[in-house]
Amino acid sequence: MAPEHHKQRSWADRGWYLVTEFGQSRAERYRETVELAKKLPNYVELLDENLHVVHRNIFRREDLTEQVWRLLDTIRPWQSARGYVKGDELEVSQILAGLQCFVFEKDELECDPDPKSVPLYFGCPRSGIGLWLTARAPWYLEARPQGATFRVPKEILLAHLRRTLAPWRICPNLDLPAAEELLRRLPDEIDVAQDRRWQLKSNWWHRRPQIEPASPADYYQFLLEHLYARARGEPNG
Repeated sequence: MAPEHHKQRSWADRGWYLVTEFGQSRAERYRETVELAKKLPNYVELLDENLHVVHRNIFRREDLTEQVWRLLDTIRPWQSARGYVKGDELEVSQILAGLQCFVFEKDELECDPDPKSVPLYFGCPRSGIGLWLTARAPWYLEARPQGATFRVPKEILLAHLRRTLAPWRICPNLDLPAAEELLRRLPDEIDVAQDRRWQLKSNWWHRRPQIEPASPADYYQFLLEHLYARARGEPNG
């Protein structure tokens, strides 16, 4: 009988989640913090390998409130405090910094993603690299004239994207690898003479020639062809 082949273990994608843990402490606010943790979602009291009490919460994106922020801020200096984002352990101070925007500023930034519409920016508004027409600085304004075409500086844009969004990489609204992949799908160059979906931008005050879509409908078709064709299972032409 032939030996049974071992199947490679695959891990299920559980989506975004945050786990917080802290143990017993002599801190003045320990009891108060335990009561706060008990009121927050998915609380459980555990014993570690040394039979010490561990207070654990598991939070999903929709659970992140100012109360969760308060819990993190309180346990941050405690030696027993632990934090895990999607299974990866991080310093509690890193988690606080990475979630500050989501907890306190996302409504002002209007960054909640809508899967049914084209995002306004690559990654999130903090990237400053516009994807849709109404963004303050759409990516195509960075295209440089090179002979009869306009060259898209993708590596420069990618470096800016990574550098700008690195502090917020654990935000539940941000999928940085997906934003990078989307940006890579931009064409290397655009030939305005051959592709009628593009035209020269008329701005007499700008020294360098720029391009812009001929119309919103033309631009939407361009996005479907270059950025979103793979998501629909079509070849990227």
